[in-house]
Amino acid sequence: MGRYVIRRLLQMIPVFFGATLLIFLMVNVMGDPIAGLCGDRACDPATAPG
Repeated sequence: MGRYVIRRLLQMIPVFFGATLLIFLMVNVMGDPIAGLCGDRACDPATAPG
């Protein structure tokens, strides 16, 4: 049982780094989701926060 727990904990390390990398790339490469929603034209002030 102890070997199973150790093995699962070791498998968690690459999954954690992979998920972190995927989220980082989605946020930084795809850019602002509000700008993507508006496209080339200017966003409506009610849509764009700030």
